[in-house]
Amino acid sequence: PRSTPTSTQGRLHQPQLRTMGCGISTPDAPEISPPEIDIEAALKETKNQMEKLGKKKEELRGKQTFPFDLHEKNDTKEGKKITTCPNAEAKFYDNVLEYLVACDEKAMGEVCDAVWDTVIVPSVQPKVEEQADEALAKEEFKDVPGMIKSKLKTTCVDKAMSTAREQSKFDETIQGECFKNILKSMKENGAEIAA
Repeated sequence: PRSTPTSTQGRLHQPQLRTMGCGISTPDAPEISPPEIDIEAALKETKNQMEKLGKKKEELRGKQTFPFDLHEKNDTKEGKKITTCPNAEAKFYDNVLEYLVACDEKAMGEVCDAVWDTVIVPSVQPKVEEQADEALAKEEFKDVPGMIKSKLKTTCVDKAMSTAREQSKFDETIQGECFKNILKSMKENGAEIAA
């Protein structure tokens, strides 16, 4: 595993060196600040990407016994009951299936990734790449070969983007927006939602 360089805190940081199999020493990728992300723009895009839940929703169709109690985040132990779906003909049955699929980490991951790639990456990644280029233009990287520098840039950018996604609680926020949209539709379709 790669060691993490310490913060420069105003002094020049001499990057730690790793030795590659061929005997060449290479520095660790520089660290740059994670970007600020526009969560509001991401929330607007969420509704457009919810169709990605469709395939998994169809897999669930017909598998539920009735009456079916839908619980918050599908956790019957701790989550409060949201509504009871009386049968598969209920107008909000599709919404119940959507809610259950939105609780599925893998299915929801596809929605989150799509929103991230559509909204966040184009708006912040160019600036992150610019910061990485600036970091790699510093004196301590001047003798690093171009191919290795390119790999360091990729590592640096990926880490900053990943940190931004984690720190902003992006995935949890997008999932919450899906739940909100589904519950709104459920109510419009006649479900009695528990307060």
